[in-house]
Amino acid sequence: QGHTLTMTFAGSLDPAIAGNAAHYSVALNNAVLLPIDSASYSTATGTVTLNLSDTLNSGDIVVVRWRQLRDANGNAAKDGSCRIRAK
Repeated sequence: QGHTLTMTFAGSLDPAIAGNAAHYSVALNNAVLLPIDSASYSTATGTVTLNLSDTLNSGDIVVVRWRQLRDANGNAAKDGSCRIRAK
């Protein structure tokens, strides 16, 4: 059983890069890195979906980091992160 995380980006990303799981990391409760089974990018909605092999519990704190993404024009996007509490 897995879990899905979805993030919406403000601008359009290069779909081949944004859909590559190697550009993301997911930390659970500021400690354990969770394996990412796959990533996908929707050009229609600007969302990246990460499929995790581990299940998250309600209240878990998850930090998602992204790096080396590019926008739709090939320009480097700023590396970043977001903190999420699982529901």
